[in-house]
Amino acid sequence: MYIIKNEIDRFQKYLEAEYQLFLNQSATYKEYLDFNLSLSNCLADVTKHGATYIAYRTLAIASENADDEGSFQLGEEASEFVVAMHNSLIDYMYDRLLTDFDMTYYDLENEEQAGEIIEEVFSMAFDAALMPYQQEANEE
Repeated sequence: MYIIKNEIDRFQKYLEAEYQLFLNQSATYKEYLDFNLSLSNCLADVTKHGATYIAYRTLAIASENADDEGSFQLGEEASEFVVAMHNSLIDYMYDRLLTDFDMTYYDLENEEQAGEIIEEVFSMAFDAALMPYQQEANEE
């Protein structure tokens, strides 16, 4: 069983760690390639990792309720979890990334573009993380 507040706190720490990894990667690109990663690169990268985290954590929670054969389905509880974590991701992106990022590399025309990037990448990364498990379930 999970406690959503604890899950969100842990997830926010994870997102911060991913952001710091991105900043380190960006510094490496700058040093060796003389290339700066933009805000859209940052949003996509951190979102991808955040979506994957949510997918794997959702699977772990759902598997706690597996039957004797190990089968489980993602039910309403999992859906509520995904929505809460997704909202936490959005909050982090707007409260931390969009306010902290070096404006020199701000490549978006408006915040709506940021939201579009986040939603598109989230959807693709979340689905990609779950795909092997969905195929496995379909084969059974």
